Amino acid sequence: MKYKKVTFENIEEFAVPLSTHVLKWKFELEDERELYKEFEDQIIPLNDKASAFLWDFEFSQKFLFLDNSDYFKETDCIFADAKTSEEVKKWLYQRGIKFDTKVIWTSSKNHAFVLTWKMIIKFWDGIFFASDEIIWDKTLNWVLNSHHEGVLYFSKDRIYDANTESREIAKHNESIKEFQDKILQKGLMSKYTPNPFLS
Repeated sequence: MKYKKVTFENIEEFAVPLSTHVLKWKFELEDERELYKEFEDQIIPLNDKASAFLWDFEFSQKFLFLDNSDYFKETDCIFADAKTSEEVKKWLYQRGIKFDTKVIWTSSKNHAFVLTWKMIIKFWDGIFFASDEIIWDKTLNWVLNSHHEGVLYFSKDRIYDANTESREIAKHNESIKEFQDKILQKGLMSKYTPNPFLS
C-alpha cells in the first residue's frame, strides 16, 4: 500500500490507529482521559500520505475557506463561545446533515480524519478548540468553518463551479499559447521576408 495512489474512494484504507494518534485527546473522556471506544469506527485518522492528499486538495478549493459568501447561496453562523455546549450541538444538528454522513477534517498536512457528522456534533468543542478548522464532505455542497475566536460558519448550496473555472483557465491558457505561437511565427518569418522600406 506504500505506493498505492490515494483517492476519495479508497481514502479510508490509509487509516492509522486512533489510540496512538497525536490528536486522540480531542476524542477522550475529559475526566478519565480514555477514548470513547464505542465511537472509534466513526473516527478514522489517516496516515501522512492521505492527509497530505486532502490538505493539497483543500487548498485547491478556494470556496472551502472563510469569506466564501460569493460561492454559496446561504451562510449562517453561531458565536459558539457565547453559547452552551448543548446550544452549539443543537445548532450543528439543525444544519440538516445526516448523522452517518462521512466528513473530512484536515487539521494539518500530516493530520486528517474521516469522521461521521455525528462525531463533529459530539466532539465539536475539542475539534474546534482555539483553532481555524474546515469540515466538508465529498459533495462539496456545504462547508463548516471554525474561527479561532469561537465563531462557527456554515455555508451551503454551492453556486461556484470549480470545473467551470478550470475550463475557463485552460481556455485562457490555450489562447495565450496560440498568441505566443503566432508571435513566434511572425518573428521567424520576419527574418526571411524582405523589408519593403529598404528596397
